[in-house]
Amino acid sequence: MNTVVFETATWAQTAWHRMKGDHEVRLLEEFLTSSNAEENADAKVISTDLSRLDAAILEKFEDLKLIAKRSTGVDKIDLAYCAAHRITVCNVPDYADIAVAEHVFALLLSISRHLIEAAERTRKGTFSIERIHPCGN
Repeated sequence: MNTVVFETATWAQTAWHRMKGDHEVRLLEEFLTSSNAEENADAKVISTDLSRLDAAILEKFEDLKLIAKRSTGVDKIDLAYCAAHRITVCNVPDYADIAVAEHVFALLLSISRHLIEAAERTRKGTFSIERIHPCGN
């Protein structure tokens, strides 16, 4: 099956090369745009991450059967167009759940321990143990 993968960093292309034995796979580093949609209009499957897929771009793919989004949201895809043209859209609903949770806790700890203020004092060479509160107390 003819697959075009957009927004593929060089380091991530190794995994896609494994599919090449059974499928025709083209790997492109750029986002899906109107101009490169025309160049790849024969694709039956496209995979994107952050590209905007509106009707003007999607109509260039006459035999498109599947859009495989490599992240959570599908808000950048014209789902009404896809439904009307029987194009299946799939995504990764649990993408980065753990990383997001970890980041939230890291931010909470950084706020509670005044990490930003401490880093700034360190940059200035101030190594006092006195706490400097953001509200001036």
